[in-house]
Amino acid sequence: MAVAVNLVPVTGQPLPFVSMGGTSLWFTCISLGIILSISREQNLGKHKLRTPSVNSFA
Repeated sequence: MAVAVNLVPVTGQPLPFVSMGGTSLWFTCISLGIILSISREQNLGKHKLRTPSVNSFA
């Protein structure tokens, strides 16, 4: 629809997980790795805050 009203160019855009060009595949993998790394760090930070220390039971 956006091509019909000239909002985007008519050239093809690579689709993540569908296009298998070398550059497209590399950038998709790198961007997913960054997103997963950020997500893991945020989840580990929340887990560390909830875990009581061993010395608090003494």
